[in-house]
Amino acid sequence: MALPPNQGRTGIIARARHLAFFAVTGSLLSLIVCVHILSGCVTPTPKPAPAPAPYPENMPAEVIADEIAGTEKALSEITDEQPPGQKPGLFLRLAMLYAHPDNPDRNYSRAIDYLEQYMKLGKTVDAEFTLSLLTRLSKCQIVNKKACAELADRNEEIEKNFQALARENLQLKQMIEKLKHLDIQLEKKRKAF
Repeated sequence: MALPPNQGRTGIIARARHLAFFAVTGSLLSLIVCVHILSGCVTPTPKPAPAPAPYPENMPAEVIADEIAGTEKALSEITDEQPPGQKPGLFLRLAMLYAHPDNPDRNYSRAIDYLEQYMKLGKTVDAEFTLSLLTRLSKCQIVNKKACAELADRNEEIEKNFQALARENLQLKQMIEKLKHLDIQLEKKRKAF
């Protein structure tokens, strides 16, 4: 079945118009999306900052002390004329070592100082969060040291009181024994009369 000449042509023209409409609409939509992205209306999600170097596990206290000494020496050897490429890493390493859970000489104040120096160099590895945690820990450490000192003083006072009471108790026991012995002797003399 052949279409009449007018209908075949109008069908093709209609299809061509339809395809042209979608092509133009698709191009406009693509152009709008590109303009939004380039203008900053649509921002790509930022990459998360790298996590701080984790604490090395099972690190003996002597190793921590040696690491701190070595890192501080390396930091002191960096001059102002040299590019500051190594400084941030050393500051962060020292902060982590001073706050290390296995460090018997933990010093949160020093860790805070090194972390602040790290942040002054424009580095952010969740430094603000870590700094707030270390600040709280430092305050707790100060409070705990004061409380421990007070408890040690109180314990010493209690120990002195205990020793004094123990001496008094011993004296009273000796006196009771003497009184018992004296009572027995008096009873014997009364029976003898």
